[in-house]
Amino acid sequence: MSRGIELEQAQALLAEAAPPPTRRERLPLLEAAGRVAARAVTAEQELPPFDRSPYDGYAVNHRTIASASAGTPVSLPLTRRIYAGDPPATMGAGEVFGIATGAAIPAGADCVVMQEDVACDAGRAIFTSPMPQNVNVSPRGEEIQRGQCVVDVGDVLTSGRIALMAGQGLDEAYAYPRVRAAVVSTGSELTQPGAPLAPGKIYDSNRFLIAAMLAEMGAAVVAARVEVDDSARLAGAIAESLEMADLLVTTGGVSVGERDCLPAAASLLGARTLFHGVAIRPGGPVMALSWEGKAILCLSGNPFAAAVTAFLLARPLVRRMNGITEWESHRMAATMAEAYPKSSPSRRFVPAWVEGSTVSFPAGGAGKRTPLSLARWNCLVDIPAGSGPLASGDQVEVVTS
Repeated sequence: MSRGIELEQAQALLAEAAPPPTRRERLPLLEAAGRVAARAVTAEQELPPFDRSPYDGYAVNHRTIASASAGTPVSLPLTRRIYAGDPPATMGAGEVFGIATGAAIPAGADCVVMQEDVACDAGRAIFTSPMPQNVNVSPRGEEIQRGQCVVDVGDVLTSGRIALMAGQGLDEAYAYPRVRAAVVSTGSELTQPGAPLAPGKIYDSNRFLIAAMLAEMGAAVVAARVEVDDSARLAGAIAESLEMADLLVTTGGVSVGERDCLPAAASLLGARTLFHGVAIRPGGPVMALSWEGKAILCLSGNPFAAAVTAFLLARPLVRRMNGITEWESHRMAATMAEAYPKSSPSRRFVPAWVEGSTVSFPAGGAGKRTPLSLARWNCLVDIPAGSGPLASGDQVEVVTS
């Protein structure tokens, strides 16, 4: 089943059904990694907060060593050493201070000569070349100015942004709560990993695949269960899961087979269908529902198709529900490192690996829909409908994380 609405329309319908968060919470900065900022942070402290030395060396006034050369060195008294964290100091005329990386430049000095360029003898520093004013001085406010926005609403709190906040003296962050997600894997053929495998059964891998993908996307996975092919039981499982979650992702039961129970389960719940079928391969039968203000995304039971549609539909949805401002999928142009042998009558998405601007199929080979092909991928090649086989060197567009 590949006929249906366009992918971009499906993404828009899901976004409309799951608006961004409005509630925010305060949490310790050490627990904020990966969360999304719910309040902008404006710098109140300049960085650095004083002129400082970027090297170990000697703080001096450039005028006192202006005449220094190898033939006529200038020898000055080395009166003290200052270190990072020492209070500001004042240097007298004709003096030299030893200075450590990060220490404040003393008043009276206006340059730093690196340690390896100065000889010391009997408490004196010997200079053999001049040094221009302000060389090797990191000026106050060079990195961050007072009033500058260092974290904006909707930014993911990465390690770098958390460091910026700590550098402003903050020990807490305001963040949106992570979207709570649940997973229901459907199929009477499924067996829980760890249990004996009866004839005709298979181990349930989809629940683990989708739960792990949701966690990688930034969701807090609060429940994951298996349900048999029974519409009433499935409707109950959906309702129970959404008592504790904001978003539910199911796998299996979305097509038109006799045991594809999700449409009937949706009807029993009274859920509103946003769409059923997207014009892509694989995963075209994907269905999306809205029930009691919460989104339900129903994916194919085929692991390959489930992974592709989760990447295309669940990922931007989770990002939006987490409060990320730029939640849409990222795209880039790339060059095929190898051929893709299949024609694509319908729009096709192929898991691949992009590095720089080159895309390849490192796991399982080009065009092979196997679990191994999902073991290493970081993008999807977007092949337009009506395309023939792709050759090495062809330009393609890829959807990235």
